Amino acid sequence: MQKTFLLLFVILFLTQNHFAQNCAPTTAFTFLEANRAKAGLLNGGDFFWDLNSGQYYVPADSITKCIFAGALWLGGVDAMDNLHVAAQTYRQTGNDYWAGPLDNNGNIDEANCGLFDRFWKTTSADIDAFLTTYAQNPTNITAEDVPESLLQWPAKGNPHFTDFSLPNQDLAPFFDANSDGLYNPLNGDFPTIRPYSQAYADQMIWWIFNDVGNIHTETGGLPLGMEVGALAYAFADDAFLEYQTFYRLTLRYKGSEPLIDFVAGLFVDPDLGNYQDDFVGCDTLHNIGFVYNGDAMDEGSAGYGAAIPAVGVQVLEGIKNNEGIDNKMSGFVYYNNNFTPQGNPETTKDFYSYLQNKWKDGTPFTYGGDGYGGDTPTNYMFPGEPCNPNGWSEGVEDNTPEDRRFLLSSGNTTLFPQQEQIFHFAVLYAKPELLNYPCPAMPFWADFSEKTDSLVQVINTVEEPLGIAQTNILLTPDIRINSPVQDYFYIHTANAPMETYRLKLYNVQGALVSDILYQNEKNTTILKRPANLLKGIYFYTIESAENERRINGKIMLD
Repeated sequence: MQKTFLLLFVILFLTQNHFAQNCAPTTAFTFLEANRAKAGLLNGGDFFWDLNSGQYYVPADSITKCIFAGALWLGGVDAMDNLHVAAQTYRQTGNDYWAGPLDNNGNIDEANCGLFDRFWKTTSADIDAFLTTYAQNPTNITAEDVPESLLQWPAKGNPHFTDFSLPNQDLAPFFDANSDGLYNPLNGDFPTIRPYSQAYADQMIWWIFNDVGNIHTETGGLPLGMEVGALAYAFADDAFLEYQTFYRLTLRYKGSEPLIDFVAGLFVDPDLGNYQDDFVGCDTLHNIGFVYNGDAMDEGSAGYGAAIPAVGVQVLEGIKNNEGIDNKMSGFVYYNNNFTPQGNPETTKDFYSYLQNKWKDGTPFTYGGDGYGGDTPTNYMFPGEPCNPNGWSEGVEDNTPEDRRFLLSSGNTTLFPQQEQIFHFAVLYAKPELLNYPCPAMPFWADFSEKTDSLVQVINTVEEPLGIAQTNILLTPDIRINSPVQDYFYIHTANAPMETYRLKLYNVQGALVSDILYQNEKNTTILKRPANLLKGIYFYTIESAENERRINGKIMLD
Protein backbone atom coordinates (compact mmCIF):
# COMPACT_ATOMS: atom_id res chain seq x y z
CA MET A 1 0.00 0.00 0.00
CA GLN A 2 2.81 2.41 0.86
CA LYS A 3 4.60 1.60 -2.42
CA THR A 4 1.37 2.20 -4.39
CA PHE A 5 0.86 5.56 -2.70
CA LEU A 6 4.49 6.55 -3.34
CA LEU A 7 4.18 5.63 -7.04
CA LEU A 8 1.00 7.67 -7.38
CA PHE A 9 2.67 10.65 -5.69
CA VAL A 10 5.66 10.47 -8.08
CA ILE A 11 3.33 10.28 -11.13
CA LEU A 12 1.36 13.32 -9.97
CA PHE A 13 4.54 15.23 -9.12
CA LEU A 14 6.03 14.60 -12.53
CA THR A 15 2.76 15.43 -14.28
CA GLN A 16 2.50 18.67 -12.34
CA ASN A 17 6.07 19.69 -13.07
CA HIS A 18 5.83 18.84 -16.75
CA PHE A 19 4.20 22.27 -16.93
CA ALA A 20 5.41 24.04 -13.80
CA GLN A 21 7.62 27.09 -14.19
CA ASN A 22 8.75 29.73 -11.72
CA CYS A 23 6.37 32.62 -12.35
CA ALA A 24 5.52 35.00 -9.52
CA PRO A 25 1.91 35.82 -8.60
CA THR A 26 0.36 38.61 -10.63
CA THR A 27 -0.10 42.06 -9.13
CA ALA A 28 -1.47 44.21 -11.98
CA PHE A 29 -4.76 45.98 -11.26
CA THR A 30 -6.85 48.47 -13.22
CA PHE A 31 -10.40 49.75 -13.69
CA LEU A 32 -12.82 49.37 -16.56
CA GLU A 33 -14.56 52.74 -16.30
CA ALA A 34 -16.19 53.85 -19.54
CA ASN A 35 -19.69 54.40 -18.22
CA ARG A 36 -21.91 54.32 -15.11
CA ALA A 37 -20.23 51.12 -13.87
CA LYS A 38 -16.68 50.94 -12.55
CA ALA A 39 -15.16 47.46 -12.49
CA GLY A 40 -11.83 46.49 -10.96
CA LEU A 41 -9.70 43.97 -12.87
CA LEU A 42 -6.80 41.76 -11.78
CA ASN A 43 -4.45 39.84 -14.05
CA GLY A 44 -4.66 36.47 -12.35
CA GLY A 45 -7.92 34.86 -13.34
CA ASP A 46 -9.87 37.00 -10.87
CA PHE A 47 -12.10 40.04 -11.25
CA PHE A 48 -13.84 42.85 -9.40
CA TRP A 49 -11.52 43.26 -6.40
CA ASP A 50 -7.99 44.47 -5.58
CA LEU A 51 -6.82 41.59 -3.34
CA ASN A 52 -8.19 43.49 -0.36
CA SER A 53 -11.73 44.75 -1.00
CA GLY A 54 -14.50 44.71 -3.57
CA GLN A 55 -14.06 47.07 -6.52
CA TYR A 56 -17.28 46.96 -8.54
CA TYR A 57 -19.25 50.19 -8.22
CA VAL A 58 -22.61 51.21 -9.67
CA PRO A 59 -23.05 54.13 -10.00
CA ALA A 60 -19.38 54.55 -10.81
CA ASP A 61 -18.95 57.65 -8.66
CA SER A 62 -20.52 56.10 -5.55
CA ILE A 63 -18.84 54.35 -2.62
CA THR A 64 -21.43 51.56 -2.70
CA LYS A 65 -20.27 48.24 -4.13
CA CYS A 66 -22.34 45.43 -5.57
CA ILE A 67 -19.69 42.70 -6.14
CA PHE A 68 -16.81 41.76 -3.88
CA ALA A 69 -14.89 39.36 -6.16
CA GLY A 70 -15.13 37.02 -9.12
CA ALA A 71 -12.88 34.42 -10.73
CA LEU A 72 -12.56 31.99 -13.62
CA TRP A 73 -12.80 28.28 -12.80
CA LEU A 74 -11.69 25.58 -15.28
CA GLY A 75 -11.70 21.83 -14.90
CA GLY A 76 -11.41 18.56 -16.81
CA VAL A 77 -10.22 14.96 -16.60
CA ASP A 78 -7.44 13.28 -18.58
CA ALA A 79 -7.45 9.73 -19.97
CA MET A 80 -5.94 8.42 -16.69
CA ASP A 81 -8.83 10.00 -14.74
CA ASN A 82 -6.60 12.66 -13.18
CA LEU A 83 -8.25 15.98 -12.34
CA HIS A 84 -6.91 19.14 -13.99
CA VAL A 85 -8.34 22.20 -12.29
CA ALA A 86 -7.50 25.90 -12.25
CA ALA A 87 -9.48 28.37 -10.13
CA GLN A 88 -9.22 31.35 -7.86
CA THR A 89 -11.32 32.62 -4.97
CA TYR A 90 -9.46 35.08 -2.73
CA ARG A 91 -5.86 33.79 -3.15
CA GLN A 92 -5.93 32.75 0.51
CA THR A 93 -3.94 29.59 -0.13
CA GLY A 94 -2.19 30.59 -3.32
CA ASN A 95 -2.57 31.02 -7.07
CA ASP A 96 -3.57 28.94 -10.06
CA TYR A 97 -3.01 31.57 -12.79
CA TRP A 98 -0.03 33.60 -13.97
CA ALA A 99 0.50 36.30 -16.57
CA GLY A 100 1.57 35.69 -20.15
CA PRO A 101 0.90 33.51 -23.21
CA LEU A 102 1.90 29.88 -23.80
CA ASP A 103 3.65 28.48 -26.84
CA ASN A 104 2.00 25.73 -28.87
CA ASN A 105 3.59 23.07 -26.66
CA GLY A 106 1.94 24.49 -23.58
CA ASN A 107 5.08 26.05 -22.13
CA ILE A 108 5.74 29.60 -21.00
CA ASP A 109 8.81 31.77 -21.41
CA GLU A 110 9.40 32.71 -17.78
CA ALA A 111 10.42 36.22 -18.82
CA ASN A 112 6.90 36.77 -20.11
CA CYS A 113 5.37 36.32 -16.66
CA GLY A 114 6.50 39.76 -15.60
CA LEU A 115 6.31 41.41 -19.01
CA PHE A 116 2.65 40.50 -19.44
CA ASP A 117 1.57 41.29 -15.88
CA ARG A 118 -0.18 44.42 -17.11
CA PHE A 119 -3.19 45.67 -19.08
CA TRP A 120 -3.47 47.33 -22.47
CA LYS A 121 -6.24 49.90 -22.97
CA THR A 122 -7.78 51.68 -25.90
CA THR A 123 -10.90 53.77 -26.50
CA SER A 124 -13.42 54.48 -29.22
CA ALA A 125 -12.13 58.07 -29.29
CA ASP A 126 -8.67 56.83 -30.30
CA ILE A 127 -10.06 54.40 -32.86
CA ASP A 128 -12.48 56.94 -34.33
CA ALA A 129 -9.70 59.51 -34.64
CA PHE A 130 -7.45 56.96 -36.34
CA LEU A 131 -10.13 55.84 -38.82
CA THR A 132 -10.84 59.45 -39.74
CA THR A 133 -7.14 60.15 -40.32
CA TYR A 134 -6.66 56.93 -42.25
CA ALA A 135 -9.65 57.61 -44.47
CA GLN A 136 -8.27 61.02 -45.42
CA ASN A 137 -4.88 59.74 -46.52
CA PRO A 138 -4.50 55.95 -46.38
CA THR A 139 -1.42 55.75 -48.60
CA ASN A 140 0.72 58.27 -46.69
CA ILE A 141 -0.20 57.66 -43.07
CA THR A 142 2.76 57.44 -40.67
CA ALA A 143 3.21 56.14 -37.13
CA GLU A 144 3.02 59.72 -35.89
CA ASP A 145 -0.58 59.85 -37.15
CA VAL A 146 -1.66 56.86 -35.04
CA PRO A 147 -2.82 57.17 -31.40
CA GLU A 148 -0.41 55.53 -28.97
CA SER A 149 -2.99 53.01 -27.71
CA LEU A 150 -3.33 51.63 -31.25
CA LEU A 151 0.37 51.82 -31.99
CA GLN A 152 1.17 49.77 -28.87
CA TRP A 153 -1.75 47.31 -29.11
CA PRO A 154 -0.14 43.88 -28.40
CA ALA A 155 -1.47 42.09 -31.46
CA LYS A 156 0.30 39.54 -33.62
CA GLY A 157 3.12 40.96 -35.72
CA ASN A 158 2.78 44.58 -34.57
CA PRO A 159 6.00 46.20 -35.93
CA HIS A 160 5.47 49.35 -33.81
CA PHE A 161 5.28 47.62 -30.43
CA THR A 162 8.24 48.87 -28.38
CA ASP A 163 7.73 47.60 -24.81
CA PHE A 164 9.34 44.21 -25.49
CA SER A 165 9.51 41.54 -28.18
CA LEU A 166 6.08 40.02 -28.81
CA PRO A 167 5.85 36.28 -29.47
CA ASN A 168 4.77 35.37 -32.99
CA GLN A 169 1.27 34.16 -32.14
CA ASP A 170 -2.32 35.34 -31.82
CA LEU A 171 -2.65 37.83 -28.97
CA ALA A 172 -4.95 40.87 -28.70
CA PRO A 173 -7.87 40.90 -31.20
CA PHE A 174 -7.95 43.28 -34.15
CA PHE A 175 -9.64 43.97 -37.46
CA ASP A 176 -7.31 42.82 -40.22
CA ALA A 177 -8.01 45.30 -43.01
CA ASN A 178 -5.78 43.67 -45.62
CA SER A 179 -6.28 40.08 -44.39
CA ASP A 180 -2.56 39.36 -44.02
CA GLY A 181 -2.90 37.92 -40.50
CA LEU A 182 -0.63 40.57 -38.97
CA TYR A 183 -1.48 43.75 -37.07
CA ASN A 184 -0.26 47.03 -38.49
CA PRO A 185 -2.35 50.20 -38.10
CA LEU A 186 -0.54 51.74 -41.09
CA ASN A 187 -2.45 49.16 -43.16
CA GLY A 188 -5.80 50.17 -41.63
CA ASP A 189 -5.84 47.60 -38.80
CA PHE A 190 -7.37 48.58 -35.45
CA PRO A 191 -8.32 46.93 -32.11
CA THR A 192 -11.70 45.21 -31.91
CA ILE A 193 -13.71 43.12 -29.45
CA ARG A 194 -13.08 39.94 -31.40
CA PRO A 195 -10.89 39.06 -34.40
CA TYR A 196 -12.20 39.80 -37.90
CA SER A 197 -15.09 41.92 -36.60
CA GLN A 198 -15.22 45.69 -36.89
CA ALA A 199 -17.08 46.11 -33.58
CA TYR A 200 -15.30 48.08 -30.88
CA ALA A 201 -16.40 49.67 -27.61
CA ASP A 202 -15.90 52.98 -25.84
CA GLN A 203 -13.23 51.34 -23.68
CA MET A 204 -11.48 48.02 -24.26
CA ILE A 205 -8.90 46.45 -21.95
CA TRP A 206 -6.88 43.37 -22.92
CA TRP A 207 -4.64 41.07 -20.88
CA ILE A 208 -3.48 37.46 -21.02
CA PHE A 209 -2.85 34.76 -18.41
CA ASN A 210 -2.34 31.00 -18.12
CA ASP A 211 -2.47 28.14 -15.62
CA VAL A 212 1.04 26.82 -16.33
CA GLY A 213 3.35 29.40 -14.74
CA ASN A 214 3.78 27.57 -11.44
CA ILE A 215 2.28 24.92 -9.15
CA HIS A 216 -1.44 25.27 -8.42
CA THR A 217 -1.52 26.27 -4.77
CA GLU A 218 -5.14 27.49 -4.74
CA THR A 219 -6.85 24.24 -5.79
CA GLY A 220 -4.01 21.71 -5.75
CA GLY A 221 -5.14 20.61 -9.21
CA LEU A 222 -2.93 19.53 -12.07
CA PRO A 223 -2.52 22.26 -14.74
CA LEU A 224 -4.69 22.10 -17.81
CA GLY A 225 -2.29 23.86 -20.17
CA MET A 226 -4.73 26.73 -20.77
CA GLU A 227 -3.98 30.19 -22.14
CA VAL A 228 -6.68 32.83 -21.60
CA GLY A 229 -6.81 36.02 -23.63
CA ALA A 230 -9.19 38.38 -21.83
CA LEU A 231 -10.95 41.47 -23.17
CA ALA A 232 -13.11 43.65 -20.90
CA TYR A 233 -15.20 46.30 -22.60
CA ALA A 234 -17.99 48.80 -21.97
CA PHE A 235 -20.15 51.32 -23.80
CA ALA A 236 -21.17 54.85 -22.82
CA ASP A 237 -23.99 57.12 -23.99
CA ASP A 238 -26.65 54.45 -24.21
CA ALA A 239 -29.55 54.27 -21.76
CA PHE A 240 -29.12 50.52 -21.27
CA LEU A 241 -25.46 49.78 -22.00
CA GLU A 242 -24.05 52.57 -19.84
CA TYR A 243 -24.80 50.46 -16.74
CA GLN A 244 -23.39 47.15 -18.02
CA THR A 245 -19.88 45.70 -18.46
CA PHE A 246 -18.71 42.86 -20.71
CA TYR A 247 -15.91 40.27 -20.65
CA ARG A 248 -14.85 38.04 -23.55
CA LEU A 249 -12.39 35.29 -22.62
CA THR A 250 -10.63 33.31 -25.35
CA LEU A 251 -9.60 29.92 -23.94
CA ARG A 252 -6.81 28.30 -25.97
CA TYR A 253 -6.03 24.75 -24.90
CA LYS A 254 -2.30 24.05 -25.27
CA GLY A 255 -2.25 20.65 -23.53
CA SER A 256 -0.87 17.61 -25.33
CA GLU A 257 -3.77 15.17 -24.75
CA PRO A 258 -7.57 15.44 -24.95
CA LEU A 259 -9.22 16.79 -21.81
CA ILE A 260 -12.51 15.06 -21.04
CA ASP A 261 -15.59 16.58 -19.37
CA PHE A 262 -14.16 20.07 -19.57
CA VAL A 263 -16.20 22.81 -17.87
CA ALA A 264 -15.63 26.53 -17.42
CA GLY A 265 -17.26 28.53 -14.66
CA LEU A 266 -17.46 32.00 -13.19
CA PHE A 267 -17.31 32.25 -9.42
CA VAL A 268 -18.94 35.40 -8.03
CA ASP A 269 -19.03 36.74 -4.48
CA PRO A 270 -21.79 39.34 -4.85
CA ASP A 271 -21.96 41.86 -2.03
CA LEU A 272 -24.99 43.95 -2.93
CA GLY A 273 -24.22 46.96 -0.76
CA ASN A 274 -24.52 45.48 2.73
CA TYR A 275 -23.22 41.95 2.15
CA GLN A 276 -25.08 40.39 5.09
CA ASP A 277 -28.62 40.42 3.67
CA ASP A 278 -28.41 39.01 0.13
CA PHE A 279 -30.42 36.39 -1.76
CA VAL A 280 -29.42 34.77 -5.08
CA GLY A 281 -31.22 33.02 -7.90
CA CYS A 282 -31.05 32.26 -11.60
CA ASP A 283 -32.98 32.71 -14.82
CA THR A 284 -32.35 29.51 -16.78
CA LEU A 285 -34.10 30.75 -19.92
CA HIS A 286 -31.73 33.72 -20.27
CA ASN A 287 -28.57 32.17 -18.72
CA ILE A 288 -28.39 34.65 -15.85
CA GLY A 289 -27.42 34.23 -12.21
CA PHE A 290 -28.40 37.15 -10.02
CA VAL A 291 -28.26 38.68 -6.55
CA TYR A 292 -30.97 40.75 -4.91
CA ASN A 293 -31.65 42.00 -1.42
CA GLY A 294 -33.34 39.64 1.04
CA ASP A 295 -35.50 42.42 2.51
CA ALA A 296 -36.72 45.93 1.75
CA MET A 297 -33.88 47.84 3.42
CA ASP A 298 -30.16 47.54 2.72
CA GLU A 299 -28.83 48.83 6.01
CA GLY A 300 -25.56 50.40 7.06
CA SER A 301 -23.04 52.79 5.59
CA ALA A 302 -22.17 50.23 2.88
CA GLY A 303 -25.82 49.64 1.95
CA TYR A 304 -28.08 51.04 -0.75
CA GLY A 305 -30.75 52.04 1.75
CA ALA A 306 -34.29 51.72 0.36
CA ALA A 307 -33.23 52.24 -3.30
CA ILE A 308 -31.87 48.75 -3.91
CA PRO A 309 -30.84 47.43 -7.34
CA ALA A 310 -30.25 43.85 -8.50
CA VAL A 311 -27.16 42.56 -10.28
CA GLY A 312 -27.02 39.70 -12.75
CA VAL A 313 -24.26 37.83 -14.54
CA GLN A 314 -25.25 36.56 -17.98
CA VAL A 315 -23.37 33.94 -19.99
CA LEU A 316 -23.45 35.38 -23.50
CA GLU A 317 -21.34 32.67 -25.13
CA GLY A 318 -20.38 29.47 -23.37
CA ILE A 319 -18.49 26.26 -23.93
CA LYS A 320 -19.59 24.45 -27.07
CA ASN A 321 -20.07 20.71 -26.85
CA ASN A 322 -18.61 18.28 -29.37
CA GLU A 323 -21.61 18.82 -31.65
CA GLY A 324 -20.88 22.55 -31.71
CA ILE A 325 -23.89 23.47 -29.55
CA ASP A 326 -23.32 26.34 -27.12
CA ASN A 327 -24.17 25.20 -23.60
CA LYS A 328 -24.07 28.74 -22.19
CA MET A 329 -25.12 28.32 -18.53
CA SER A 330 -25.16 24.58 -17.82
CA GLY A 331 -25.36 24.97 -14.04
CA PHE A 332 -25.93 27.44 -11.20
CA VAL A 333 -25.19 26.91 -7.53
CA TYR A 334 -24.75 28.99 -4.43
CA TYR A 335 -22.66 27.75 -1.54
CA ASN A 336 -22.26 28.84 2.03
CA ASN A 337 -19.33 30.50 3.75
CA ASN A 338 -18.56 27.46 5.89
CA PHE A 339 -16.90 24.06 5.54
CA THR A 340 -19.92 21.78 5.32
CA PRO A 341 -20.63 19.69 2.20
CA GLN A 342 -22.45 22.82 0.92
CA GLY A 343 -19.66 25.21 1.84
CA ASN A 344 -16.35 26.60 0.60
CA PRO A 345 -14.33 24.34 -1.72
CA GLU A 346 -11.26 22.93 0.01
CA THR A 347 -9.82 20.32 -2.37
CA THR A 348 -9.33 19.88 -6.09
CA LYS A 349 -12.35 17.60 -6.17
CA ASP A 350 -14.51 20.22 -4.43
CA PHE A 351 -13.88 22.80 -7.14
CA TYR A 352 -14.61 20.30 -9.89
CA SER A 353 -17.72 18.97 -8.13
CA TYR A 354 -19.25 22.43 -8.13
CA LEU A 355 -18.43 22.79 -11.84
CA GLN A 356 -20.20 19.45 -12.40
CA ASN A 357 -23.33 20.52 -10.46
CA LYS A 358 -22.55 18.38 -7.43
CA TRP A 359 -21.96 19.10 -3.78
CA LYS A 360 -18.56 18.56 -2.21
CA ASP A 361 -19.53 15.06 -1.09
CA GLY A 362 -20.39 14.09 -4.69
CA THR A 363 -24.18 14.16 -4.29
CA PRO A 364 -26.14 16.04 -6.98
CA PHE A 365 -27.92 19.32 -6.45
CA THR A 366 -31.61 18.56 -5.85
CA TYR A 367 -34.73 20.60 -6.42
CA GLY A 368 -36.35 22.26 -3.41
CA GLY A 369 -35.28 23.31 0.06
CA ASP A 370 -31.61 24.19 0.21
CA GLY A 371 -30.74 21.96 -2.77
CA TYR A 372 -29.23 19.20 -0.67
CA GLY A 373 -30.47 15.68 -0.03
CA GLY A 374 -33.68 15.82 -2.09
CA ASP A 375 -35.12 13.32 -4.55
CA THR A 376 -35.01 15.26 -7.85
CA PRO A 377 -31.57 16.10 -9.26
CA THR A 378 -31.20 19.53 -10.86
CA ASN A 379 -28.45 21.65 -12.36
CA TYR A 380 -29.94 24.99 -11.29
CA MET A 381 -30.60 26.28 -7.81
CA PHE A 382 -33.38 28.82 -7.12
CA PRO A 383 -34.64 29.24 -10.71
CA GLY A 384 -37.99 30.69 -9.59
CA GLU A 385 -39.13 34.30 -9.38
CA PRO A 386 -38.55 35.63 -5.85
CA CYS A 387 -41.65 35.04 -3.71
CA ASN A 388 -43.60 33.30 -6.50
CA PRO A 389 -45.22 30.44 -4.54
CA ASN A 390 -45.24 28.23 -7.63
CA GLY A 391 -41.46 28.38 -8.03
CA TRP A 392 -38.33 27.61 -6.04
CA SER A 393 -36.51 30.66 -4.70
CA GLU A 394 -34.86 31.82 -1.52
CA GLY A 395 -37.90 33.94 -0.77
CA VAL A 396 -40.29 31.00 -1.11
CA GLU A 397 -38.04 28.90 1.12
CA ASP A 398 -38.06 31.72 3.70
CA ASN A 399 -34.26 31.60 3.93
CA THR A 400 -32.32 33.94 6.16
CA PRO A 401 -30.54 36.56 4.00
CA GLU A 402 -26.77 36.24 4.39
CA ASP A 403 -23.42 36.64 2.63
CA ARG A 404 -23.83 34.68 -0.61
CA ARG A 405 -21.49 33.47 -3.31
CA PHE A 406 -22.44 31.61 -6.49
CA LEU A 407 -21.02 29.79 -9.51
CA LEU A 408 -22.27 29.77 -13.11
CA SER A 409 -20.85 26.86 -15.10
CA SER A 410 -20.69 26.08 -18.82
CA GLY A 411 -19.86 22.63 -20.23
CA ASN A 412 -19.29 19.66 -20.68
CA THR A 413 -17.13 18.90 -23.67
CA THR A 414 -13.91 17.18 -24.71
CA LEU A 415 -11.08 19.60 -25.46
CA PHE A 416 -8.48 18.66 -28.03
CA PRO A 417 -4.97 20.13 -28.29
CA GLN A 418 -4.90 23.61 -29.88
CA GLN A 419 -8.70 23.89 -29.61
CA GLU A 420 -10.22 27.27 -28.77
CA GLN A 421 -13.36 28.02 -26.78
CA ILE A 422 -15.03 31.33 -25.94
CA PHE A 423 -16.41 32.19 -22.50
CA HIS A 424 -18.20 35.52 -22.82
CA PHE A 425 -20.22 37.10 -20.03
CA ALA A 426 -21.80 40.37 -18.97
CA VAL A 427 -22.44 41.95 -15.58
CA LEU A 428 -25.92 43.46 -15.67
CA TYR A 429 -27.26 46.17 -13.38
CA ALA A 430 -31.01 46.53 -12.80
CA LYS A 431 -31.81 49.98 -11.45
CA PRO A 432 -33.82 50.27 -8.19
CA GLU A 433 -36.93 51.57 -9.95
CA LEU A 434 -37.24 48.21 -11.75
CA LEU A 435 -37.66 46.31 -8.48
CA ASN A 436 -40.39 46.23 -5.87
CA TYR A 437 -38.91 44.94 -2.62
CA PRO A 438 -39.27 42.87 -0.49
CA CYS A 439 -40.53 40.45 -3.20
CA PRO A 440 -39.23 41.83 -6.49
CA ALA A 441 -40.45 40.29 -9.73
CA MET A 442 -37.73 40.25 -12.37
CA PRO A 443 -39.27 40.19 -15.86
CA PHE A 444 -36.62 42.69 -16.98
CA TRP A 445 -33.99 39.93 -17.38
CA ALA A 446 -35.76 38.92 -20.60
CA ASP A 447 -35.46 42.45 -21.99
CA PHE A 448 -31.84 42.68 -20.86
CA SER A 449 -31.05 39.37 -22.54
CA GLU A 450 -32.65 40.42 -25.81
CA LYS A 451 -30.46 43.51 -25.91
CA THR A 452 -27.21 41.78 -24.96
CA ASP A 453 -27.83 38.89 -27.34
CA SER A 454 -28.36 41.38 -30.17
CA LEU A 455 -25.12 43.11 -29.24
CA VAL A 456 -23.27 39.78 -29.39
CA GLN A 457 -24.71 39.17 -32.85
CA VAL A 458 -23.27 42.50 -33.99
CA ILE A 459 -19.88 41.67 -32.43
CA ASN A 460 -19.81 38.21 -33.98
CA THR A 461 -20.59 39.50 -37.46
CA VAL A 462 -17.37 38.97 -39.36
CA GLU A 463 -17.11 41.87 -41.75
CA GLU A 464 -15.31 42.38 -44.99
CA PRO A 465 -12.47 44.91 -44.82
CA LEU A 466 -13.49 48.55 -44.55
CA GLY A 467 -13.97 50.29 -47.87
CA ILE A 468 -11.27 52.79 -46.99
CA ALA A 469 -8.80 49.95 -46.68
CA GLN A 470 -9.48 48.49 -50.10
CA THR A 471 -6.99 48.93 -52.91
CA ASN A 472 -9.52 48.55 -55.76
CA ILE A 473 -11.37 51.85 -55.43
CA LEU A 474 -13.36 51.20 -58.61
CA LEU A 475 -15.17 48.35 -56.90
CA THR A 476 -15.14 49.74 -53.35
CA PRO A 477 -14.92 53.53 -53.37
CA ASP A 478 -13.33 55.62 -50.65
CA ILE A 479 -16.38 56.61 -48.59
CA ARG A 480 -16.16 58.51 -45.31
CA ILE A 481 -18.86 59.70 -42.96
CA ASN A 482 -18.60 62.25 -40.17
CA SER A 483 -18.68 61.22 -36.51
CA PRO A 484 -20.02 62.52 -34.24
CA VAL A 485 -23.15 63.55 -36.15
CA GLN A 486 -25.18 66.54 -35.04
CA ASP A 487 -27.82 67.82 -37.49
CA TYR A 488 -26.48 66.39 -40.75
CA PHE A 489 -24.64 63.39 -42.15
CA TYR A 490 -21.74 64.44 -44.40
CA ILE A 491 -20.84 61.55 -46.70
CA HIS A 492 -17.54 62.20 -48.51
CA THR A 493 -17.02 60.08 -51.60
CA ALA A 494 -14.09 59.65 -53.97
CA ASN A 495 -14.08 57.66 -57.21
CA ALA A 496 -17.64 56.39 -56.65
CA PRO A 497 -20.17 55.94 -59.47
CA MET A 498 -22.92 58.56 -59.63
CA GLU A 499 -25.72 56.29 -58.53
CA THR A 500 -28.27 55.65 -55.79
CA TYR A 501 -27.11 54.50 -52.35
CA ARG A 502 -28.66 53.58 -49.01
CA LEU A 503 -27.44 54.72 -45.59
CA LYS A 504 -28.67 52.17 -43.04
CA LEU A 505 -28.25 52.70 -39.30
CA TYR A 506 -28.61 50.02 -36.62
CA ASN A 507 -28.78 50.58 -32.88
CA VAL A 508 -26.46 48.72 -30.53
CA GLN A 509 -29.06 45.97 -30.15
CA GLY A 510 -28.80 45.30 -33.89
CA ALA A 511 -32.22 46.69 -34.88
CA LEU A 512 -32.52 48.71 -38.11
CA VAL A 513 -33.62 52.22 -37.06
CA SER A 514 -33.08 54.23 -40.25
CA ASP A 515 -32.85 53.49 -43.97
CA ILE A 516 -32.13 56.57 -46.11
CA LEU A 517 -32.11 56.32 -49.90
CA TYR A 518 -30.00 59.03 -51.54
CA GLN A 519 -28.35 60.00 -54.80
CA ASN A 520 -24.56 60.12 -54.60
CA GLU A 521 -23.12 63.55 -55.33
CA LYS A 522 -19.70 64.27 -56.83
CA ASN A 523 -17.78 64.92 -53.62
CA THR A 524 -19.98 65.31 -50.54
CA THR A 525 -23.58 64.29 -49.96
CA ILE A 526 -25.40 66.07 -47.11
CA LEU A 527 -28.32 64.26 -45.47
CA LYS A 528 -30.63 65.57 -42.75
CA ARG A 529 -30.50 63.55 -39.54
CA PRO A 530 -33.89 61.87 -38.96
CA ALA A 531 -35.70 63.28 -35.92
CA ASN A 532 -36.25 59.82 -34.40
CA LEU A 533 -32.51 59.12 -34.02
CA LEU A 534 -31.55 59.82 -30.43
CA LYS A 535 -28.10 60.49 -29.08
CA GLY A 536 -25.98 57.35 -28.85
CA ILE A 537 -23.88 54.76 -30.64
CA TYR A 538 -24.98 53.31 -33.97
CA PHE A 539 -23.57 50.92 -36.55
CA TYR A 540 -23.99 51.87 -40.20
CA THR A 541 -23.73 50.43 -43.68
CA ILE A 542 -23.63 52.31 -46.97
CA GLU A 543 -24.90 50.15 -49.81
CA SER A 544 -25.75 50.53 -53.45
CA ALA A 545 -29.43 50.45 -54.30
CA GLU A 546 -28.97 46.82 -55.34
CA ASN A 547 -27.90 46.00 -51.75
CA GLU A 548 -24.26 45.45 -52.59
CA ARG A 549 -22.48 46.51 -49.41
CA ARG A 550 -19.83 49.19 -49.88
CA ILE A 551 -18.69 50.11 -46.39
CA ASN A 552 -19.72 49.77 -42.76
CA GLY A 553 -18.61 51.01 -39.38
CA LYS A 554 -19.60 52.66 -36.11
CA ILE A 555 -20.84 56.19 -35.60
CA MET A 556 -21.80 58.50 -32.74
CA LEU A 557 -24.83 60.80 -32.81
CA ASP A 558 -24.68 63.81 -30.48
